[in-house]
Amino acid sequence: MSSPVTRCAVISCFIAIVLVAVFFGFRYLQKSSDSNREWEKSHRLPESVIPSTYSILLNPDLHAKIFYGQNNITFNLTENRNNIIIHSKGLNISKTELFDSSGDLVPLEQTFEYPDNEFWVVITQNQLIVGKYFLYLDFRGNLTGKIVGLYRSKYVAPDGTKRKKMDQRNTE
Repeated sequence: MSSPVTRCAVISCFIAIVLVAVFFGFRYLQKSSDSNREWEKSHRLPESVIPSTYSILLNPDLHAKIFYGQNNITFNLTENRNNIIIHSKGLNISKTELFDSSGDLVPLEQTFEYPDNEFWVVITQNQLIVGKYFLYLDFRGNLTGKIVGLYRSKYVAPDGTKRKKMDQRNTE
């Protein structure tokens, strides 16, 4: 039978090992996850994601002051990565699909808005390799009175009638 001092020493060592493992394990996890959270670090889009074409379909409803849309973005990756980041100011994105150059659907782990930098973040289940990809989005937005993005405008025509129209400003 071991003495109470020996048991106390063993328990103390065990607790110390657990605390060290938890501390260093947490620091490692925190460091590795921080390196992948580039959407929190800058308001700029990654330079390794280079869009080549945009195909946008907009369906505005001037009376309801909203618009619906679809966007197909073709882009090239210049380095391997596990996420795609795009600007999404004022959009409610309801569907996100990513396809590789063969047209195969790329499995997504998570998609979410990061409002601090006005981003839509697409995280893939597996690492994307250098090459061509296609991003498909369904979205909705408001036609607010703000003169930024897509908005509804009113004017008086030369014949005196009041008219409404769609306009855009400060879009990138």
